[in-house]
Amino acid sequence: MEMHTNILSKEQFRQELADAMSFLAQRGISDVAVSFGFTPDAPQLDDVGVGYTVPIANVPSFIADRERTRGFRLGLYDC
Repeated sequence: MEMHTNILSKEQFRQELADAMSFLAQRGISDVAVSFGFTPDAPQLDDVGVGYTVPIANVPSFIADRERTRGFRLGLYDC
């Protein structure tokens, strides 16, 4: 939402995501579950709601790769 309302640029959003992951890693969290859902800004996905366990350091690149390969993009209705 921050990108669509010009609160944050895409690069600023990605930096905030990286900062949040760094914050969690500093507190001992090594892996997180990431899942994607259908939103008006994303195509129908065959793995909606499927949790992927991802090393916390890889979350920003995991999301970027997903955007590139599956058409998912962070958008207005994404959390």
